Amino acid sequence: MKKILIALTAIGINLSLAAQDDLLNDLESSNPTSVPVIATFKGTRIINAHTVETVKKSNLDFRVAHRFGSIGTKNARHSLYGFDVSEDINIAFEYGVNDRLTLGFSRSKRMEALQGLIKYRLLTQTSDGSTPVSIALMSSNVLTAVANSSEGYRYTTYTDRLTYVNQAIIARKFSDKLSLQISPTIIHRNWVFDAEDENTNFSLGFGGRIKLTKRSAIVGDVFYTVSKYRQNRKGIYLMPPLSLGYEIETGGHVFTLMFSNASGILENDYLVNTFDSWGKGQFKFCFLISRNFRV
Repeated sequence: MKKILIALTAIGINLSLAAQDDLLNDLESSNPTSVPVIATFKGTRIINAHTVETVKKSNLDFRVAHRFGSIGTKNARHSLYGFDVSEDINIAFEYGVNDRLTLGFSRSKRMEALQGLIKYRLLTQTSDGSTPVSIALMSSNVLTAVANSSEGYRYTTYTDRLTYVNQAIIARKFSDKLSLQISPTIIHRNWVFDAEDENTNFSLGFGGRIKLTKRSAIVGDVFYTVSKYRQNRKGIYLMPPLSLGYEIETGGHVFTLMFSNASGILENDYLVNTFDSWGKGQFKFCFLISRNFRV
């Protein structure tokens, strides 16, 4: 009997050890080396360009963007190098429905534009390279509320005032210090000033972030819009909106100081209405303040 008990005890110990080995194996297999890459960019914008970042679930991102007048033109000193001029002001609210889905609304000074947008995080880069890039899709609808005037606005119907922007944002965080992205974009305007102008244009954007310290970085973006009308005809020369800035994170705030030759802040404006040139001193000082709230 004693021998039987000893044998049963030995079998029980072996089974217990085997079960522990199986449990350890299960734990090891459930601890993957592939983890999502976070903070490709610090906020939902570089300067003009959207990033792949979305607002976290149940968070509200409140943003104020301001664009002054040109700094380097001949008579810029009379406007205190652009500080007396307000080219555009944008006030925006963006809400995280979940960690992947963001809904937003904003209002801009230029053309009294009202924008609604939706952004969805389709893919997230992983540390093991199994998913090499992050991808987000952004779609916006802009209503131009400005009244018809001698400036050339001749809207006859509500739909004339609508502009649509659809964009794919593809980004990769190459290291702790360097992130780059590309943004193929299609913009459609229901109404244009000149019948020979294109209603639909394709634009390709590039952007990046170089981290300097734990809380600061150099950022920049540029877009090239394909438009035969605006680049080859009637003395109209569409310029690539090129922007450079310095980004500072202060707790719940992201504060960006930047320069851009674009006068407008929204995509429906700067993609097709940037005619100012850096080479002629027609670049503007701008700033962006972003604040996140848990709601």
